[in-house]
Amino acid sequence: MTQHHQAPTPGAVDKPEAGDTPDAPGAVDKPEAGDTPDAPGAVDKPEAGDTPDAPGAVDKPEAGDTPDAPGAVDKPEAGDIPDASGQN
Repeated sequence: MTQHHQAPTPGAVDKPEAGDTPDAPGAVDKPEAGDTPDAPGAVDKPEAGDTPDAPGAVDKPEAGDTPDAPGAVDKPEAGDIPDASGQN
């Protein structure tokens, strides 16, 4: 059987590759070989194995997220939906 390799489509869901270990459904994404940690405080960048949050859902923790300080104003993170009022 011949496999045809093609460039991933921008915005496409990452397809499993040899050596990937799928995370358990609903589990927090675990670090995998080849992951590059995001810079402290940076918005989490998509990585292989990430499962996008459902539209409108509360952002679930992902590898590389930095929790906000207690009592701090929530900082934007990947998957956040802006408030309708435009205020945090």
